[in-house]
Amino acid sequence: MNAAVKPATTKSIGLVATNSSRIDVVVNQDDEPMMRGWLENNVFQGIEQVTGDDSIGSFAVTQRREGFLDLVYHDNSNNRVVHRLLGGANSRVIAAWDYRGTIVLDAVRTPEGGFEVIDALQPPAGGGYSLHHYVKKADDARQMIAQKGLQGLVAEIDQKRQKVEDFIESGFLRVQSEVQRARQLMITGTTEASRLAVSPVLGVAMGQSPAATRYDLEGLFRRTRSRSERRKLSLPDAVEALSDAANTKADILGSVAWLVREYDLDTTKLVIRGLAYLEGEQVVLAQKNGEPTKVVLREDIPLELMYWSNSAVQAVMTRIKAEVERIPATLVHNMLSWAEGDYFRAAVELHEHSLALLRDLERVAGGLVDVAEYYEKVKAKIGEFVKEAGVRLQEIEGEVAEARVDITAARALLAEETIRVDGVNARRLDVLQNRVPYFVYHRPRGIDPAAEMPAVDLIPGSLGAILPAAFATTVEPPDDLRELLDLLRDAPLGWFTQGPVILRDLDKLDILRRALLMARARAGVAPERVFVAVSPAAVKLTGMWNAWSGAVKNKRVASAGYVIRPKEEQSLRDLRRAAEEIVSLGDLASGEHGGPRVARRAAEELEHIARVATSVYLRFGKVPATLRLAWSEVMGPYDPAVGLRSLAALPRWDEVDVVLRLHLQALVDWLFSRVNAAEPEAMGLMNDIVRAALLLASHVPVDRLVSGPVAKDVLAKVGGLFEVTVDAERLRAGMHAIVAVESNTVQGVVEDLGPNAAFVRVIRATASAVQIPKGATVTFSEPSSGANT
Repeated sequence: MNAAVKPATTKSIGLVATNSSRIDVVVNQDDEPMMRGWLENNVFQGIEQVTGDDSIGSFAVTQRREGFLDLVYHDNSNNRVVHRLLGGANSRVIAAWDYRGTIVLDAVRTPEGGFEVIDALQPPAGGGYSLHHYVKKADDARQMIAQKGLQGLVAEIDQKRQKVEDFIESGFLRVQSEVQRARQLMITGTTEASRLAVSPVLGVAMGQSPAATRYDLEGLFRRTRSRSERRKLSLPDAVEALSDAANTKADILGSVAWLVREYDLDTTKLVIRGLAYLEGEQVVLAQKNGEPTKVVLREDIPLELMYWSNSAVQAVMTRIKAEVERIPATLVHNMLSWAEGDYFRAAVELHEHSLALLRDLERVAGGLVDVAEYYEKVKAKIGEFVKEAGVRLQEIEGEVAEARVDITAARALLAEETIRVDGVNARRLDVLQNRVPYFVYHRPRGIDPAAEMPAVDLIPGSLGAILPAAFATTVEPPDDLRELLDLLRDAPLGWFTQGPVILRDLDKLDILRRALLMARARAGVAPERVFVAVSPAAVKLTGMWNAWSGAVKNKRVASAGYVIRPKEEQSLRDLRRAAEEIVSLGDLASGEHGGPRVARRAAEELEHIARVATSVYLRFGKVPATLRLAWSEVMGPYDPAVGLRSLAALPRWDEVDVVLRLHLQALVDWLFSRVNAAEPEAMGLMNDIVRAALLLASHVPVDRLVSGPVAKDVLAKVGGLFEVTVDAERLRAGMHAIVAVESNTVQGVVEDLGPNAAFVRVIRATASAVQIPKGATVTFSEPSSGANT
């Protein structure tokens, strides 16, 4: 922050926070020169002498540009007000004014934007006060970014550039309008002057080459004056043109100085050209051979020497306007005279100065464009970083989702194992409480007489046929597994090893053509499939189902667009070859082709695949929960695919019971034998069906259990019926039911289903008659038959 200190008898100090880590200190002590030092990261780094004497009165200090300090103080020895610029080890005086009375210096912070302001009030001789105003803008890029962000910084620069360009355009238009006014004043009645008055070329020439245009105009004036028959130019009109040019130049200068102060523009390239030297009430004329000429002596002044002071700018503007007023007296004093053309030439010269200042300002505006483009590139680079960060965040989200899936699977398996352990403990407790009449204490041996002998598990010589049991199972596959199996119905016959074999029974041209037409028609009206996960375990199968659904859909789209050639152009072999790509097992199973034997064989093939896949799912469920957890961790949707044609690829496969292991491998071998090994898509789909059976079996089956309360009190006997209130949509006839009442158990089978009820036939009970109270819980499950045994 800035602090301005009023004059003190012993000491005054000014502080400026240059940035977050640096503080500049200016110290003024009585009888000692003014000193300046700075603290960098709370360490005093250096000190230097600012002035060479001890005559400094009140002062104020601020920072308007990064790296520089503006110091304004009252020099008592010279009775002047001095503005000094401090930068690093450099110190130079920018401007000084005569002291004519009491001066007030102060530094304040405005409430809006945190800008710092210094005001120096100086009373001139004519009375009143002249205000020297210093404003610190938020020009530090870091500060602007902290306040408005990079986009705000670019918008701020664009706003500066736009306002500067608007002013430049309005300045050019004003100069052109003044040139047009000069044209009208130069009308003399001659043909040449009339053309000049209405020609737009002069305005363009003034903008591109004003010096050459001025000499052309002088030539025109000479030609005009040489013709005595032409009316002479009006001298008052010529003086008016010069006065207008001077006013335009002064106004443009004042506006440029205001823009520089307001927007903190770079002033190193801005020069005020062609200021006439003034002496008393006259202008200074150039000398030639010791004699004055009609040419006004002029000088160029950098704008940076005065833009910060309103008084200095106003003085220059007054100097520009005074030139016109003092030219007549100067000419009379030197016994010279100006013709009308001299006044017009001087007016054009002043317009040149205005245009030159506008072009300098235009170059400064071009620098703002470069800065804006630089920050735009920085913003684009930041956008790339943000995009890369977004990609990384998506990867992290995927990793988190994978971890969530693994945790869900672990929790599910833990819950299942907890249920199993609780059941074992409950049975043990029941044995101890109800079936053990007494305990016998057996003293433990001090030494175990039985040495542990090495053992090897022997593979049974005869395991029995597993496939007939799988074909005979009555257990329905889980709905999520059924969704994947249904995709096989629309897969082409070429994907199946039995597809071409079944197709051979269509041994007539008309029947085979009818099958192709039917398949094409069914493919064109196939409903859109949507996978709906019905269990938490199936959520991870969504991506798998979507991929295979798209592959099968593409095959059906090709079938719908198949063009069947005329009868005479295709043989039976050609039709069969086309049917392997177009016709599916579902098409043959529909029977619309007119071959009942083919329809039956196709339906049996699909049914056998579904039942064997269900048997694989059921037998995976018999694997210990710890092994299924290990498998689900490497079989998740975010893990790379594992070939399951050989289940030995599963981790710790050798820990599975040997009989169960052989049965599972036999079932998987049969499934892979039903698809064509030469078709990668067919092999991939079958691999994912086995993978889905494993994943579904790795979760708690509680969500598949259905239970409901008994509708009313009933005395259950073998052969009797009782009603259970339950969602019948989740049941089917033939499912088993069990209810426990105190120490008795009643088992039954679902015989009939109602809208919200199931009717259970009692098939077994632990007593001849069991009283089942209303509300007793009945649990339903799939019957233990086939592969479920």
